[in-house]
Amino acid sequence: MTIKTFDFPSFEEWNKTQEYTQKIGDYTCKIECFTFWAREESKYEYRAAIANSDDPTSSFVHKHISEVIII
Repeated sequence: MTIKTFDFPSFEEWNKTQEYTQKIGDYTCKIECFTFWAREESKYEYRAAIANSDDPTSSFVHKHISEVIII
């Protein structure tokens, strides 16, 4: 029996597009970066989620795994 896993790129490879999406069966994994301004400086928000949806990082989707990091 083979268990499929998500094939995550290295940070250097991912940082070129700042988005990663892969689908395995009914599950989609998505990692993306947003830039925004807060207190006159730019901030980065990294979102990662796995869900039974084509857009797992959407706030309207029930997620199996979700993480948000702001730098």
